[in-house]
This record gives sequence, structure tokens and C-alpha cells, in this order.
Amino acid sequence: MAKSVSKSTGSSSKTSNSNILGAVSYLFGFISGIILYLLAGNDRYVKFHAAQSTIWFLGLFVLNFALLISVVGAVLSVVVGIIGFVSWLFMMYKALNGEKYMLPIVGEWAQKYS
Repeated sequence: MAKSVSKSTGSSSKTSNSNILGAVSYLFGFISGIILYLLAGNDRYVKFHAAQSTIWFLGLFVLNFALLISVVGAVLSVVVGIIGFVSWLFMMYKALNGEKYMLPIVGEWAQKYS
């Protein structure tokens, strides 16, 4: 089950910078996730969102690629694309608002690596 946890607030400039970087980690899918994970330093909030972005969107990318092999899979690929787009918008919104929203399974893995 997905759960949302608000992060603790620090100074307002640090919080807003973390929120923006957390949202940016979703901007270009797993590519921005990897880059921000490596550049986040000790910011666990940014590292969490970067790890979640990397795991989620890399998984969707691999699934989409595998589905494109067959005709039926091509139809399902459209569904995966819609799920990816909706989750992309949703996760950027949550990160920008300072929420540490954990996707099922993926969120737990991201928490472990952040």
C-alpha cells in the first residue's frame, strides 16, 4: 500500500530547494533520477525521490520495451505509457509539496537506498 509521509521542516530555503530537487528527480525519468541521486550528497529527501524515480521509471522503461515485441503487447504498452505519465505528474507534485510519497514496493526499495 502506498503511503505518504511529510518530511520534517528545516530552514525554508533548504526545504524549498529540497522540494524542487525532489521534483526535478522525476522530470526526465530514470536519467534525472540517477543524476540527482549522485549529486544529492547528504539530502535524504532528494536521494529518496531520486532513487524512487530511477527504480520506477527504469522498471516502466524495461516493461514497455518488453511489451513492444508483440501486437498485444503494443496495446498494453499504451496503458503502461499512460500509467507512467500519470505517475510522473503525481510524483512531481508530491515531491514539490514536500511529501515523501512511497509507491508500493518501489518506495520501500527507494527508502532503503536513500
